[in-house]
Amino acid sequence: MGEAVANNARLEIARQAGEPLRFEIHTLTLNAVSRKEGFSYDVAFLNALPPGEIQSRGHFGPWNASDPGQTPVRGTYRFEHAYLGVFNGIDGVLSSHDSFQGTLAQIETHGSVAIPDFKVRRAARRSPIESRFVSLVNTLNGDVRLEHVETGIVRTDVLARGSIEGTRGRRGKVTSLDLNVSEGRIQDILRLFIREPRSPIVGTISFRAHVTIPPEGRPFEQEVVLVGDFGIEDGRFTKAETQKKVDNLSERARGKKVDDKEKDKSKGNDPDDEDSSRVISGLKGHVVLKDGVAMLTNISFRVPGAIAYMHGTFNLRNEKIDFHGVLQTDAEFSKVGGGIKSVFLKPFDAIFKKKPRGAEIPVKLTGTYAHPEAGLELSGGKKAEKGIE
Repeated sequence: MGEAVANNARLEIARQAGEPLRFEIHTLTLNAVSRKEGFSYDVAFLNALPPGEIQSRGHFGPWNASDPGQTPVRGTYRFEHAYLGVFNGIDGVLSSHDSFQGTLAQIETHGSVAIPDFKVRRAARRSPIESRFVSLVNTLNGDVRLEHVETGIVRTDVLARGSIEGTRGRRGKVTSLDLNVSEGRIQDILRLFIREPRSPIVGTISFRAHVTIPPEGRPFEQEVVLVGDFGIEDGRFTKAETQKKVDNLSERARGKKVDDKEKDKSKGNDPDDEDSSRVISGLKGHVVLKDGVAMLTNISFRVPGAIAYMHGTFNLRNEKIDFHGVLQTDAEFSKVGGGIKSVFLKPFDAIFKKKPRGAEIPVKLTGTYAHPEAGLELSGGKKAEKGIE
């Protein structure tokens, strides 16, 4: 039995590609070193990737020469000031603390992670993220099984489980997660990805999704693959102009005349007035995100007097939108147009009539996220007519 000390040392681990991983060891003390009993340790070092300070103490061994993976280990650690900006597409500083025990082949860990300023580089704002987790770590190959992860993004809780594992013959590790959100806030999720300082829509979101992140080295929004289903209730647009268009559409869909100049302002400003409190309800659909493009199908939503069915794409890289579908209204087509236009639109009532009443209107939404363009989508390759606003 004895003591071993290695201060101001460096450990280098070679990699198949790129520079070796370098761990700068500030202090390392091994106490009561024994082949039969193992030893306790106390270490402080600068981690290689992501760079950050790690302090750990615990017990290791005894060494199992016939099956190294069965060598026992237990202890605690703190990981501070870990800079995530070394990874492509994200930024922020991480801190974590953990307790662990098990064998080298399967260490059970219980810990927490805090990133108060996490950011996807393309997004406008940073988001506070906190997680608590239970995981199983194989130190022989670096694979991790995430048994249970609870993550808070601003005021929305995300439950996850999955793995971070390597594949034989392939560089890097693939992250695979099953995510679940119940009655979260859509604005908390969107702020991770959008460039605008304010979410375009607020509301209550629930979703289930499977996420895969392969180690390809591309920007995060292009590398992540997501397949899921979502639903949003009590949705409202944050831009007054956009919300006003939804209000007007709802009025026209019910056959009511819209005259902004004569409209009773007291009703328009009273959030408790049921007639003026327009919300998007029952917004749901299926999404597949790949190569930075979100493909949405089976999209449907309601506003008072109308229901829409849509499908299309949203490009995260250039923010182009391309949606097509059908708008079903309680009122006839000519009344949806409103005002003097109803005289000229009257002949189209028979074309767009929906049994037993109302209209079924083919519509589209194109342009960009910042400047969407809504209009009719007529058959036969005719140019869409603007005016459903």
